[in-house]
Amino acid sequence: MALVTRAEDTAKALADSIAPKPARAISPPPASATSTAVKDGESGSALLSALGLVPVTVDELARRCHLSSVVVAAMLLNLELAGRVERHPGQRVSLISR
Repeated sequence: MALVTRAEDTAKALADSIAPKPARAISPPPASATSTAVKDGESGSALLSALGLVPVTVDELARRCHLSSVVVAAMLLNLELAGRVERHPGQRVSLISR
């Protein structure tokens, strides 16, 4: 970078640093991402069918659905935010009766 001696030099340096960069083309998601979304939908329905009004532990849900505890916890969080499940003491969850 050159020595700045005039106000125009500063303005040019700033203009060059904040100039918009060309947009990159967005490529479609790979086929594996689509199959993962389908699998997530199947996992979600399996989780909902494993849940009931009686509280059950997160680990038991993971065993019933053949999913990791991390995946089940994330899915339960989404269901909780949607108002479909409630948490109980001892890491247990149940469907909310409507």
